[in-house]
Amino acid sequence: MDNKKRGIIELKRDIGQFAFNHVSGIKTEDYAGKYKSYVKSLPAMIINNGLGNALAFELSKSSGASDASGEKKAHHQILCHIQEFVNEYLDNTVNDKEKLIEKIMSLDTHTYMFWTEQILLYLNWLRRFVEGLIAKEEG
Repeated sequence: MDNKKRGIIELKRDIGQFAFNHVSGIKTEDYAGKYKSYVKSLPAMIINNGLGNALAFELSKSSGASDASGEKKAHHQILCHIQEFVNEYLDNTVNDKEKLIEKIMSLDTHTYMFWTEQILLYLNWLRRFVEGLIAKEEG
């Protein structure tokens, strides 16, 4: 196996570990079921509406007064996890949710598509781990 291929495999494994740590950190929270449901639906939303629109939706659902159902917490946590992923793997200047949206909206087309692909890869890992680590799903 050449070094480039080994590096890609190690990077994917590293992203998987990053996702596992995120899911492990929230699996006992009261909003974990909603988090699971939203993580599973977000990739389709990104594919259908675009990364910027999907993350703007997550931002809108995560703000405002707190709710007893944990819906806002779940959306907030998803957005925070994506922001942390971007900060770790794509751009280390993206250090809050608003900066994430601002940065995505300013990307050129090629970079926007690359970020979309990488965030979908991360969400795929999250989806796998929520299936295995979070028991109930709420819609």
